Amino acid sequence: MTIVLVSNHKQLDKELLRRFLNNTTTVEENKALLQYFSTAEGKDKLKNFIDEVAREEFSSQKVDIQTSERIFKKLAESIHKRRTLQQPHIPFYNNKYLRIAASVLLFVVASTLLYTSRKDISNLLFPVIYADILSPKGYQTEVILSDGTVVKLNENSRIKYAKDFGRNNTREIILKGEAYFDVKRDPSKPFIISTAKAQIKVLGTSFNVKEKSYDSSVTVVVTHGVVAVKAPNNANSSAIRLRAGDVGVLSSTKITVHESYQVNNFLCWSTGKIEYREVPLSNVVEELSLIYGTKLILNDSAIKNLPLTATLKYQSLPYVVSEICAFMGLQYKKENQNYILSKRQYSKH
Repeated sequence: MTIVLVSNHKQLDKELLRRFLNNTTTVEENKALLQYFSTAEGKDKLKNFIDEVAREEFSSQKVDIQTSERIFKKLAESIHKRRTLQQPHIPFYNNKYLRIAASVLLFVVASTLLYTSRKDISNLLFPVIYADILSPKGYQTEVILSDGTVVKLNENSRIKYAKDFGRNNTREIILKGEAYFDVKRDPSKPFIISTAKAQIKVLGTSFNVKEKSYDSSVTVVVTHGVVAVKAPNNANSSAIRLRAGDVGVLSSTKITVHESYQVNNFLCWSTGKIEYREVPLSNVVEELSLIYGTKLILNDSAIKNLPLTATLKYQSLPYVVSEICAFMGLQYKKENQNYILSKRQYSKH
């Protein structure tokens, strides 16, 4: 059906082109349209269509490359001006410049994005304008999104999201750094967080996401609800579901799920404290290694099962390690960025 439409360039202007520019065509129609304009016949039809409109509007016989570029620039300026100044929408098919520009743009899209999704086509025609929020060093920033979702950013972290956030079928955010999300539930609009190494999809829940630059891993800690985590841009990867109490670590090769950690401790940057109640020391050092991104090692098997009960202030790792050693009668030394804990050695007199 679509091929019949695009084979008649007069119908293209009245029917399919109008729906294409209004973003109401189906994925199948997009594919058929772009595939048709990649053929010799389709290119001729499009060229004839442009020439026909040019004769009507400019009394000229041909639209050369320079004219097309000027029209394209006119289109871009009009789109930018309309979006930034929030001017009323001017339909493409009622404006002589934009009508030809739309045709030229169709040809560009057809030759470069044959199987592009409708979303990508829409982004090409109407670039998304983002809000960009940075939480600088030494500060934490709380953001309340238009849907009621609360985002708390750790220092040196940032989020980006479309200024028309939530108006489409999904709610999407780009994260760099660390943030805690309390997502407002909306089953009709999944909430999607993208980092360089992970994509997290939820409906409504509370969780923490930390992207680590030094080892390219991402840690997701779920306090309430369920989230799905997968590697982005990898069609072969399947999503792993994390439930309340789970800590998922996504590396370059796999996702590891830990179910025995104290999840609230991963929010220590926000709560200001780290708490343990009868937790084996082996679990403590493993958890702190993940929280701080620095390896803690127990070099004596006799101390691995010693239980730790303590409430510690969230401060530098040397402070936390010193406090644990004071509680447990241990000592530590630092070697190659690692902290090695052992039994305290008392000098003999």
